[in-house]
Amino acid sequence: DFSLVLTGIDIDPADIANHNSVHARLSAKAVVDGAAQIGGRMQEVKFADMRLHGEGLVNPVEPTTMLWSPAAQMNLIIDRGSSVGGHMTIGDAAGQNLDKLMKYGVDLSAIRIGGVLAQDVNVSVLFRNESIRFLGDTLFALPEYEFTIKRDSWMDFAKDQQGLLTRLSCGEALKEQIVRGVASRGLGETVSRMVVGAFSDDRGRVAFDL
Repeated sequence: DFSLVLTGIDIDPADIANHNSVHARLSAKAVVDGAAQIGGRMQEVKFADMRLHGEGLVNPVEPTTMLWSPAAQMNLIIDRGSSVGGHMTIGDAAGQNLDKLMKYGVDLSAIRIGGVLAQDVNVSVLFRNESIRFLGDTLFALPEYEFTIKRDSWMDFAKDQQGLLTRLSCGEALKEQIVRGVASRGLGETVSRMVVGAFSDDRGRVAFDL
């Protein structure tokens, strides 16, 4: 289930600096399966099952080498109801970065990253040399929380490396779970809500950089 339409083809090897573009419009259903390390062992997982559509500009030729090496800046929409991730927990992904939160009784380690999207996701990305760079903040609204991949985050599939800058904003149910966790340290509900409030954003949502 894939549709790709190329228009406005403008490629001139004699003047590649000014004539090296193709407009692309696509729609697709993408199912991504693979293997991931979960709980210390490799397991088969479904990374994504989603519908997406969008458009952008492709530069097919690398100007310095004149070789075919497409780079594409795309603005995409992942449709509401698609599923992404869900196989990893925050503990798997963040590891020792959670230690400072645990000192306050804030335990996010068991929360699964991903799920079914509650709203469309707008994604602006640059594809080049088997890598992706996010050109703007990308918000994934999930049932219990919002997960943001920040601008300038990147993934290099050829090298299996990534530099993801992420932020988690908790929904009300998850916020109450965190308050109870802090209160279990003997701080009492009032002090616990003050501690949790220190991690809240301007909407009152508990938010953490991961």
